[in-house]
Amino acid sequence: MKTPYEKLLQQRRIKPYRAKPREVERLLQVAARDLATAEKVLPEDLDWAFNIVYNAMLQAARALMLHAGFRSRGAEQHQTTVQFCELALGP
Repeated sequence: MKTPYEKLLQQRRIKPYRAKPREVERLLQVAARDLATAEKVLPEDLDWAFNIVYNAMLQAARALMLHAGFRSRGAEQHQTTVQFCELALGP
């Protein structure tokens, strides 16, 4: 059965992965922690808050990918993760 992720699979940018629920949960916890930290840092340092929010987004996106049964591989994993999310969630 074809998945929306066939191109990423063919390009060897993702691979099937059977994540444990705890792995997904941990990534979501990190994302929530980072969002809370960014909110605290925001009044003092906009650039640093942006970096923290970026990490929160990346961790949540990785959680989505693991939940769907995949993980990124190779170079450009951040880009791959964002592309995966666009395929999973729409533009």
